[in-house]
Amino acid sequence: MPRQLTQLRQLSSLIDHVAEKVAKAVPHLSAYEPGVDEAYPPSVDDFVLYVTIQSYTTIPELMMSLIYLSWFRGRLHPAYVGRPSTPHRVFLAALMLAHKVHNDNSVNNACWADLSVIPECGFAGFSNVEVNLMEGQFLAALNWDVHIDADLQSKVGSAGVASASIGGHAQHRDYRTARPAVHQAISK
Repeated sequence: MPRQLTQLRQLSSLIDHVAEKVAKAVPHLSAYEPGVDEAYPPSVDDFVLYVTIQSYTTIPELMMSLIYLSWFRGRLHPAYVGRPSTPHRVFLAALMLAHKVHNDNSVNNACWADLSVIPECGFAGFSNVEVNLMEGQFLAALNWDVHIDADLQSKVGSAGVASASIGGHAQHRDYRTARPAVHQAISK
């Protein structure tokens, strides 16, 4: 049991670190009043935690998303002003990209749109059109350069944890639904 507690604490610390980096990725937020197109989003911490667990994100994928967030922040114009959901959008795009680069057969954007919905918070999430747009804009901001070399991977510590999964067992993930096959069978 102590080993599991240690792993949970480490995962919790990693998710907290990712949420902190997401919040810093877009430093200036406008006093945007949401209308029909955007409801009040949950806290960045809650969104990162929820999407990470619901997508059964692996530790290497989370580490890759941190690298992409860092690159994004470095290329963002200093005068950029985002709206309240911008950190959520940036995180989702970084995590989607990490999933797609890390896996040959990854979850499609419709699944990511579904994963962005948080009913407990009353957050309707992002539409498939928005998710497609986020992905394209994020890739453009990175100049479509998504290769992470082995030296950088070893510096961030993602090389040796390829099979670890935060929400479940990654090797059982059903990429059409973003749910592990064992959970899918139970829910039928």
